[in-house]
Amino acid sequence: MNIETKSEGSIHIFIVSGDVDLKSSPQLRQKLQEALKSKPSGLLIDLKACPYIDSSGIATLVEALQALRSTNGKMAIASPSQRVKDIFEIAHLDGIFPMFPSYETAIASLK
Repeated sequence: MNIETKSEGSIHIFIVSGDVDLKSSPQLRQKLQEALKSKPSGLLIDLKACPYIDSSGIATLVEALQALRSTNGKMAIASPSQRVKDIFEIAHLDGIFPMFPSYETAIASLK
């Protein structure tokens, strides 16, 4: 897994490439925790190049969402594949995480 990070104002953006699984989710968790220290107004997780996410990856995102909500921040997920959407659906989290078909629509929802 590779994670590219950038910011647009107080929105932190994470572009994830590769699988988010038990082996790689600690790397994502660390980067998210670092970003959360600055109390961003939003986190955008771009999963366009992420073919698979397992329960440890989902748990990492849930943890970040909870921390973000405690500071009134918002999270958006951009460009998830159908497989990744299905995993969120199976976990009954598709209604918790706002998902958008593109980076542009996701970033607009956080502004």
